[in-house]
Amino acid sequence: MKAIPPSRALPLCVVMLLAGGVIMSLASSPYMAVVLDHHSVWYFFLRQSAWSVLGIVAFLVAAWVKTERLRKLRYVLFVGAIGLLVMVLLPGFGKSMSGSARWIGTGSISIQPSEVMKLAWVIFAADLTARRAGSDRPAKEALFPVVGLLTLTGGLIMLQPDLGTTMVIVGITFVLLLGSGVRGRAVAGTAAGFMAAGAVLAVAAPYRRERLLSFLHPFSHAQTAGYQVAQSLISLGTGHTVGVGFGQGTAYWGFLPQANTDFIFSTIGQQTGIVGALVVLGLLAFLTWTGFRVAQAAPNRFEALLALGITAWIGGETILNIGTSLGVLPVTGVPLPLISYGGSALVATMAGLGILYDIAVHGERGLRTVADGGSGRTRAGAAAKGTGRADSGARSGTRRKAAYARSGAAVAGGSG
Repeated sequence: MKAIPPSRALPLCVVMLLAGGVIMSLASSPYMAVVLDHHSVWYFFLRQSAWSVLGIVAFLVAAWVKTERLRKLRYVLFVGAIGLLVMVLLPGFGKSMSGSARWIGTGSISIQPSEVMKLAWVIFAADLTARRAGSDRPAKEALFPVVGLLTLTGGLIMLQPDLGTTMVIVGITFVLLLGSGVRGRAVAGTAAGFMAAGAVLAVAAPYRRERLLSFLHPFSHAQTAGYQVAQSLISLGTGHTVGVGFGQGTAYWGFLPQANTDFIFSTIGQQTGIVGALVVLGLLAFLTWTGFRVAQAAPNRFEALLALGITAWIGGETILNIGTSLGVLPVTGVPLPLISYGGSALVATMAGLGILYDIAVHGERGLRTVADGGSGRTRAGAAAKGTGRADSGARSGTRRKAAYARSGAAVAGGSG
């Protein structure tokens, strides 16, 4: 049985996850909308639906804009994203929420620059590693510029602060370095340095240190720093096989903070059980696997690395979000791709998937061209062989006729 081509599998998987996100937004947020005084139980559902439509538009536009054009715009995209990261830190521009300045906007309309940076960075870093990295080139040619710009980008994001997004961007970068052929030892050494820096940052801020320590024993801190993880595990545990039903459970009634964003997987597990949780996990795993297939069949080095970076983005966020919900990773605030409530993350992710779809189409078109060329050569060869056999047969027939004529003449001469 042949696997579904990525250009068909990818949109199908995206639509299913997008629909699941809208449904879970409705199933998890009405009570929260009332408590937060949004004047309508439909508030989060309608906004998520609108963002999903914008996400579809972003997907189509990104698929229409060719990757070579995006490559030419890499500096504009990267510098623009850096500018937004700086703006969010300036008084009067950035909007603070829960102690973090991560948004730019007014009223209920805002964007999260770090999500824009994910898209800009994966394009910029894919081009940089495609041009500078390789197994036959010194590791420093790629490592120095990539690590330098990564430090700048990660530093600006950490000033918000946002450890989760920094971890995602760092993960994307090291996957690209390995995929581009940089020696594993050089990448491992650099990664160890970033991990050490991350550990220092994790314990430097009191709230992050509390989160890091409490996730190890959440029920020992169930009323303080471990409250979110403890409620997440309770929600998952009470879902059993098929869940308690949509719009039911402790997560719905506000016991689980961020039930429709950072901990949406726990809400899914409680309302739809292990069956629903496994379906969502399976779809995200299939999407990641499809991304690797796209990268493998990409027609050139840049598109292969770009597809690999987007896939690392989706896979990394999936691991961090679900790991947090299961209590095996510290709380980082990373969204579950296409499922968690939020506009900037959803639209940026859909744009990235649109690029991935375009690369899939390019790759399949190239494979068909090669296959058709091979078939054409095969048919031409068969025709040539057939013509050769026909010509050979004709020449043989002519020779036979001449021999018969000479034989007949000889016989006639002999008789006379």
